[in-house]
Amino acid sequence: MATVKEIAAKAGVSIGTVDRVLHGRGRVAESTRTRVFAAVKELDYRPDPHARALSRKKPLHIAVLMPKPDNDAGYWHDPLRGIQQTASNYASFGVECMYHHFDRYQPASIQRAVNKFKHLHIDGMILTGILWQEVMPFLSKMPELPHVVFDTPLPAQKGTLAFLGQDSVRSGLLAGRLMKLVMPEGGEILLTRTAEENSHSDQRVEGFLRVFHNDSHYRLHTVLRTHEKATHVLKKHISPKTAGIFIGDSSVGEAAGYLKKNKLMPHLIGYDLTPKTRAALRSGQIDFSITQSPIRQGQEAADILLRFLLTDQRPHQSVIHMPTLIATAENADEEL
Repeated sequence: MATVKEIAAKAGVSIGTVDRVLHGRGRVAESTRTRVFAAVKELDYRPDPHARALSRKKPLHIAVLMPKPDNDAGYWHDPLRGIQQTASNYASFGVECMYHHFDRYQPASIQRAVNKFKHLHIDGMILTGILWQEVMPFLSKMPELPHVVFDTPLPAQKGTLAFLGQDSVRSGLLAGRLMKLVMPEGGEILLTRTAEENSHSDQRVEGFLRVFHNDSHYRLHTVLRTHEKATHVLKKHISPKTAGIFIGDSSVGEAAGYLKKNKLMPHLIGYDLTPKTRAALRSGQIDFSITQSPIRQGQEAADILLRFLLTDQRPHQSVIHMPTLIATAENADEEL
């Protein structure tokens, strides 16, 4: 591995000049900066994160902004676990995470969390784009703050390193094809779409609908859903003719509970692997649940941010789509 001394020799400058260029300290002629960075690239120089951590002499403060773990049927426990696992791996580098949770259905809740950041020193941030309208005023005042977004995108800023999440439209296409597999003869399908702006669940519905475009064998009944529980929607709109139901979010487990209680057995497809969804898959109440690797999202989001802060290493892509995996009764107990 190349050293700072080798970089200096290659660029024809002093070690102190290389240090100033790499850390953005002091004034350096543009021609000198160009030579140093050319040498860095040619020699494939990678800073030692341990050395950088020692030179900082202070911890790295990472703000994590995400919904309460129990929101969305407990879905957020998994990405939180992923973030915590990676943060633990970097503990020796002086990394300290400050977790701020909000109720995704209460905009005032996220405003309170964001207001706390104004009084804290933050080196980087991990957040989701849910309720992005409430977050953007804060980010716009700190446009160069390094941050990684997961699960739901938000408008990119100068400091945005990457977005990690599912290709929601493509996953909706997959869900539609799965529904056709279990309903080859056609029939009536009930699906819900949300009223939330920038909602990936709504994009999933968009992909789902494409599969059935101009197919007269299927009759789709789409219901606009605000903050209603899936069970309330089913109670209002399910009919004896409903042969399939598509729930574009993690509330599919709750929907399965309602169907079981009322002894109804339409085909049911949804998302994520909450405890209720796993149980409903095992019992056969849910045909398929599509997952978006939430633990891995959390792990990689934290890893990307911390690698950047410790070594200046940026991800190769600014948009990283997670694998689209299908959970069934046979693999319901696995971590997907």
